[in-house]
Amino acid sequence: MMNVVELKSCYICGKPVFPEDKIAEKKINDVHKVRHLWHRIPNSGSYFFNLADAKIFLEKLVDSEKYSKDSYVLSESRDILEDIERLLKIEG
Repeated sequence: MMNVVELKSCYICGKPVFPEDKIAEKKINDVHKVRHLWHRIPNSGSYFFNLADAKIFLEKLVDSEKYSKDSYVLSESRDILEDIERLLKIEG
């Protein structure tokens, strides 16, 4: 018997959210919604709507010396950057 995985759509871009994607969850009007984590990067102050812009922002953030090596923001940013690189490879 195969396991069936129900795909959800990102509430920002409307694209499918796959099990391997890093996501953020939110309840909107009592409905459980998900989005790709890269749309809203910690301390960015805004949403990103394409991978290239998010990657540029994250690379600058990771390369800056603004955060200590063990900070949550830096750790989360590295994880999101890895996910963006994975997604860019998939898109080809």
